[in-house]
Amino acid sequence: MRRYIATLLAMIALSAFSVTAHAQEVDKDLKKKAELTEKIMEVLPPTEPLDKAIAQFENMVPQDRRALYRSVMKRTVDAQKLEAVAKLAMTEIFTLEELEEMYAYESTPEAKSIRGKMPQYQEKLKPVIEQMVREAMVELQKNGITLQ
Repeated sequence: MRRYIATLLAMIALSAFSVTAHAQEVDKDLKKKAELTEKIMEVLPPTEPLDKAIAQFENMVPQDRRALYRSVMKRTVDAQKLEAVAKLAMTEIFTLEELEEMYAYESTPEAKSIRGKMPQYQEKLKPVIEQMVREAMVELQKNGITLQ
């Protein structure tokens, strides 16, 4: 009986040690992921698309209302919240290896150049996509399908 209890206690101790070692490894990876996420966000700020959208919408606001628009947007859009959510999402979704590769690529001059050219690329595709969607909508309507 003593041998059984000793064996059981040894197994529990080994399990506890294994769980502790695993938890320390997870904490180490999580710390590395958080550090990488910070670096990635320096070269690829999550607020950049938001800032561009706000600036684009400002052009749609009458000139005499733009100061009010900027004031309202500054008051209501929480960039820090977006950054916090982005950090958490990146550490939850991507593996350490994926974050390492993302940082390696996104910090290159080529990646910066590509990001700068993407609006031009998207602008070239936009009319083609819009036309295809319009044609598809007509066909859907002809076939009695309506979107809700």
